[in-house]
Amino acid sequence: MKCPRCEVGRLRFVKQMTNVYKWRCSICGKFTFSPIPDEEEIERPAKVRAPKIRVPKIRKSEGRLAKVGVPKFRVPKIRVPKIKALKIREPKFKVPKVRVPKVRVLKVREPKFKAPKVREPKMKVPKIKVPKVRDLSTNTYVIFNHQNKGQKYIEALEKHGKYEQLLEDIRHKHLAFAVTDTDILGRTVRLDQFRRRGCAFFFVIPHTARPNLINDIIAPWEHTTAQFVVSQGHVEIMRLYGYEKPLHPVGWTLCPIRKFTPRPEMRHVLFAPIHPRCSRIDQDANRKTFRRLYKLAKAGDIILTVRFIKSLPESGLRQVRHPNVIYTPGRMNQGYEQIDNADVVISHQTFAWIAVARGVPTVMMANRTLKTHIELPGRGVQFVKNWDKYVDRLAYPLDILETRNTLGLLHRACTDDPEVAEWKRRMIGTPFSADRFLRALLQYL
Repeated sequence: MKCPRCEVGRLRFVKQMTNVYKWRCSICGKFTFSPIPDEEEIERPAKVRAPKIRVPKIRKSEGRLAKVGVPKFRVPKIRVPKIKALKIREPKFKVPKVRVPKVRVLKVREPKFKAPKVREPKMKVPKIKVPKVRDLSTNTYVIFNHQNKGQKYIEALEKHGKYEQLLEDIRHKHLAFAVTDTDILGRTVRLDQFRRRGCAFFFVIPHTARPNLINDIIAPWEHTTAQFVVSQGHVEIMRLYGYEKPLHPVGWTLCPIRKFTPRPEMRHVLFAPIHPRCSRIDQDANRKTFRRLYKLAKAGDIILTVRFIKSLPESGLRQVRHPNVIYTPGRMNQGYEQIDNADVVISHQTFAWIAVARGVPTVMMANRTLKTHIELPGRGVQFVKNWDKYVDRLAYPLDILETRNTLGLLHRACTDDPEVAEWKRRMIGTPFSADRFLRALLQYL
């Protein structure tokens, strides 16, 4: 019998009650009761109990066991009554014959009608003027906009209207020119693919806020046409290490330039370590600077905010718990909101240069001791070759690792220092000029 509840399991007999049978499902486990039929009763075999056998006790004789005879007994035969199955006779019945009347099919005559003649109106097809398609093979360009540092150049070309920017796809043919932020190592492979497809002019824009010193380590690509730089001060430094290709100062692009604003009280110090480049000498400079600033924070002289990229261990630092030390993650997007809110900024390269451009008191670190370098796989750290020729022009006047009076240096940074103003004039210069950029660019095209 199937279970009426789950309709899957089979019912197993449990016991007979006063007037019902008790069943249990083998799957769902629920109980079901069924009435005992009046007409027939199913006799169940009576339970037979085996007779108890008395075993006599064994007595020990002198060192020997007495023999004991086991009485023989017969197993009584149990008669099981036979149950007769009831035969059910199915009633015989005849299927009555049904007479189906014949249906006459009526013929329907379709009315004849004439379709009216519709005269189609005569329409004149308007003449469509097809605009002339300009030849994209001579007025398109590609720019490698690293960290959005080429946005000012893109906006200038959009206002000019003659050239259209394309994506960085090596399948482009006959580009008018290509713009890149570096012309060394792997980037030259992609530039050479454009050259083989018909591009003849290649221009370099700044990769960092500093002058391009990377070509003092690795020679520039031989097919580079010219390079756009920030100011005349950058031109002087690059000429000192022997850069021979054309250089065109077009102005500062990383942020709006503001006048210096002195701070009457120096309290909130923003420290931005050198971003991770897998170089131990960068991490050493970060650790030395943090130790000096932590002493001032521990003494209650400053509230120190550490702005780091990726993770602290990658910058050579570890987190120190102190109420005057705050840690905040940063992004490499040339943002300057944290810079504007600080009393003093302490950093290196681009972040520090943006702080100077924003008119915020700034102190740099390892300006003279930490030469510009890159770390190449399998070659180790490679340094610039002509550092001594231009370090005096490049170095910022205030360096935290070149003084013993750290607190006094921070207070000096909050005043209008003439050496800092002169450095800003030479290295930051003036805002970006789209006209200067386009004049310099179009003389090659």
